[in-house]
Amino acid sequence: MSTVKARLGDIAPARPLRKTSLDPEKIVWHLNLDQVKAQSGEILEKERGPAKEAGSSTHLFDCQHVLYSKLRPYLNKVVLPDELGVATTELVPMLPDPERIDRRYLAHYLRSRRFVDWISQQVAGAKMPRVSMKVFWEHEIPLPRLDEQKRIATILDKSDALRRKRQQAIELTDQLLRSMFLELFGDPVTNPKGWPVRELGSVAQCQLGKMLSQKSKSGQNPRKYLRNANVRWGTFDLSEVLQMDFSESERAKFSLRDGDLLVCEGGEVGRCSIWRNELKECYFQKALHRVRVQSPLTPEYLQEYFYWMSKLGGFSKSVSQVTFSHLTSEKLKRLPVPIPSPGLLAQFSEIFIKIDSQKQKLNKHSDDLKYFSDSLSSQFFQIR
Repeated sequence: MSTVKARLGDIAPARPLRKTSLDPEKIVWHLNLDQVKAQSGEILEKERGPAKEAGSSTHLFDCQHVLYSKLRPYLNKVVLPDELGVATTELVPMLPDPERIDRRYLAHYLRSRRFVDWISQQVAGAKMPRVSMKVFWEHEIPLPRLDEQKRIATILDKSDALRRKRQQAIELTDQLLRSMFLELFGDPVTNPKGWPVRELGSVAQCQLGKMLSQKSKSGQNPRKYLRNANVRWGTFDLSEVLQMDFSESERAKFSLRDGDLLVCEGGEVGRCSIWRNELKECYFQKALHRVRVQSPLTPEYLQEYFYWMSKLGGFSKSVSQVTFSHLTSEKLKRLPVPIPSPGLLAQFSEIFIKIDSQKQKLNKHSDDLKYFSDSLSSQFFQIR
């Protein structure tokens, strides 16, 4: 027996609440896309204010709705609101028919990997890709019985809850290391503990990666390389590693070894992580700097130094009078780095490595849970 299907436009049309029914002085939740965490729908921080302060490009929603982001659908921002609020019109206020579809079931369906991959192809616009809403509303969603929908949603809710707990544990390990850094060494921008200061170029080897060109992308010696998108704070995203040509001399110049720090030149300037030979043979392109420290400096200390320099505005204060968008080789080498005592640096690195080992285990568990959740979702939802 085939599963019943229904058009999204029929069972969960865009139907915001009427703003005229709302007291303009009432303090309500003001929701924009920046508050929504990608790939989860979690709210990073709620902003509140009088309803009258909402702009014209907003609509009213409540806990009956499912809010779907039509902008950059690959970011997978689907919100289940838990209270009254006003939202940007980039979040479509879908109002599910409670007699035909469970709200949580709909949200899980819209977040499923298969649906996200499919809808990401149904977009218009290069710089700001938006979902083709005509295609979106015509899409047919599988509709098992309502009690079966609730059962599926409950299973996927539990899977998501486990993943969130793992992610919270990972975030706590990061917070522990960062607070420990400040306690031991102080603010690296103001250097309140008076550590001697050296320019980074005098205590580390700094190398910018290979320039990407059309010729290098079609060469005869393809090798894996890292780019800005692969580097996160304290970790690497290796889900998509590209290849380009590296000659023998370039492989020697742009190679990576255990303990190298890879630092982003642009984007989130200074974002970095320590390479631990995650891939057998890998190189790096121009969007990244490779930093190899010299004793007594350690990559563990330097990674946290870069984090706090980024968060405290230290890059622009230290090497430029204005905020800059790129950390050039010259600016990187001129960075003033406080150099604590060798014993304290070694102590911090030892603690860092132990905590990071636990973090990697948590990351592995989180990845396993994501794979399990995606597998469950694929079984429940067949996207065609």
